[in-house]
Amino acid sequence: MESIAPRDLARRLEAGERLRIVDVREAEEFALGALPGSEHCPLSRWQEWLEDLAAAEDPLVLVCHHGVRSARVALLLEAQGRTAPTLNLTGGVELWAQEVDPSFPRY
Repeated sequence: MESIAPRDLARRLEAGERLRIVDVREAEEFALGALPGSEHCPLSRWQEWLEDLAAAEDPLVLVCHHGVRSARVALLLEAQGRTAPTLNLTGGVELWAQEVDPSFPRY
């Protein structure tokens, strides 16, 4: 599993790089705020989406509050045989709010 720092992710997104951002927080957390263009795949429902993400060829960036749950998902995807690039957002949306977007809701 590789990780990506919030500032590096912001630079890559600003450069127009095509990254699929997958937020694994629960619905009430996602409703507070989400990274632009992110899709919601709550960890509590992982059985519904794990197989599809494992087979996806797009580079994935996994996101949660602090980066712990998303790291678990990265390991699950590896166990499913995913070989395409998979990055875990270091520090999650909390560090994103601190380093990239101070207007992002903190909780």
